[in-house]
Amino acid sequence: KSAGVQELACEAIVNLATNQASAVVKRGGVEAVIGSMNLFPETEGVQESGCGALWNLAVSEDHEKLVVSKGGIEATVKGMGAHRSCVGVQEQGCGALRNLIGNPEHEAAVVNHGGVEALITAMILHRSNKGVQEQGCGALFNLVVNGAQEEYRAMV
Repeated sequence: KSAGVQELACEAIVNLATNQASAVVKRGGVEAVIGSMNLFPETEGVQESGCGALWNLAVSEDHEKLVVSKGGIEATVKGMGAHRSCVGVQEQGCGALRNLIGNPEHEAAVVNHGGVEALITAMILHRSNKGVQEQGCGALFNLVVNGAQEEYRAMV
């Protein structure tokens, strides 16, 4: 398997998921993206496209549940941790976590897998990048405002 091919496949899923997320999910898109991210953790482009695809796929409750159950949170946080200097990975990762935190059912999983730390690290390292700041703040806002657990508010 080629990292370049996996990156292009994830990019295609980013584009397809914009308007056809259900079709992508039905055809195994979530599993394919997470598999690519896990297979090529050192490849920045795979991680950036993978996080972007998960961001676009996590747009409905059913899709979010699938992303979470297949290890999407772990893959996102791992990718963000491995490529801290890459603004693209950080922005896409923050966006994916923002969508997932938007559902109170997934907050604990994001917190328990280091998502809050990943968000804050991204925002500190890329404090002048509007996209990272916007998505990171949106994710933290969702956690604090929608947060079912008082402890989450204290973390932020």
